[in-house]
Amino acid sequence: MTRAADAELQKWGRMLFARAKPGSRHPSRGMRIPTSDVFRREVRLVVRRAPQVMVKVTGGGRGLAVIRAHMNYIDREDDGLIDQDGERHEGRKARREIARQWAREGTPIPERSDRREAFNIMWSMPAGTDSKKLLGAVQALAARQFAGHKYVMALHTHQANPHVHLLVRAESDLGVRLNPRKADLHEWRMEFAAELRMRGIAAAATRQAARGVVKNYLNIWQVKAQGEGRLRNQRPSYKNSQVARDTRADALRAWSGVAGALSQTYKGEDRDLARRVLEFVNTMPVEREQAILPQRSRAPVERGPER
Repeated sequence: MTRAADAELQKWGRMLFARAKPGSRHPSRGMRIPTSDVFRREVRLVVRRAPQVMVKVTGGGRGLAVIRAHMNYIDREDDGLIDQDGERHEGRKARREIARQWAREGTPIPERSDRREAFNIMWSMPAGTDSKKLLGAVQALAARQFAGHKYVMALHTHQANPHVHLLVRAESDLGVRLNPRKADLHEWRMEFAAELRMRGIAAAATRQAARGVVKNYLNIWQVKAQGEGRLRNQRPSYKNSQVARDTRADALRAWSGVAGALSQTYKGEDRDLARRVLEFVNTMPVEREQAILPQRSRAPVERGPER
């Protein structure tokens, strides 16, 4: 039964954490299906309400003037910028020299451009997170994800949540351009959380729908515009579209499948985790009339180890 339960856990875990529909057995080329133990770990992190990482593309430099301005912004505390080689550059003169190097090497970057020449990415964790470990996690991740690209980063600890601003040149040294999509952001979040856990920080990268999140959050530029009275189009407070409701219903169905799979093994810790899943789901702020989990699951008959 354990093998069958593990297979079920993988099926529903993929739907819950990677939005893979049940029955899609063949992942994309080069993509590995996580093991059942990986999904167990992800489930534990969620039901224990481990801090969620945040990764957000906050803009992009369309020309050298914008790139320089963003370097000045993220280094406004004059703590220095750390580049892709781990070297620290301090002061306005150093920042201008980095920008000049970016403009000269590879395809020239004009002062004004119609395309994105760089991407601004913010990596954040809740207040209380060790900022040095946070920076180390971003450095390790960036070395893999943006290998061959020039980038600089700055750690900010003066606000409530410690975070790292990373500015990466869109074009690599080999002429390959970044084009981040939603799937890339999810992968970055997963890697970011993994790097933090390697440093002893509990962190998860679970989709909002899987946590039952219904609130709409404003983008950084919208928060700023709202504060200045320039935001014309207000976003709804809650994600109430049919797509959002369907996505949350799918997540609830996947949680039900996860709880069912865990309750079918002979391991006491699995059955305990199944109960924790049901308790967690019953606190999720979602429309339960769409897909309600049972309050209690039937405990399986005790079995010995599988032979």
